Amino acid sequence: MADLTVKHWAEGLLEKLHSPTARFWRVRQAAQSLAISERKARILIEDGRLRAVRFGGSLRVTDEELDRFAREEVTPHQPKDATPPK
Repeated sequence: MADLTVKHWAEGLLEKLHSPTARFWRVRQAAQSLAISERKARILIEDGRLRAVRFGGSLRVTDEELDRFAREEVTPHQPKDATPPK
């Protein structure tokens, strides 16, 4: 099942490569947009939690992947003394 997911993602990526609107971020830029350190972004990539592709010697993250990561992986911060909404 995981192989199909990776294959599907790779096929979508190939389509993006030929798209005039495709946007690929360097790891540093992706980290800044997620408000995390570049090191943390690289760890997330190594762990497979943030997908990246390699162009030559450079890792890149797509807009779509940044959106997915922000929706699925990032939880909003709540102060410890905050009461949950009713």
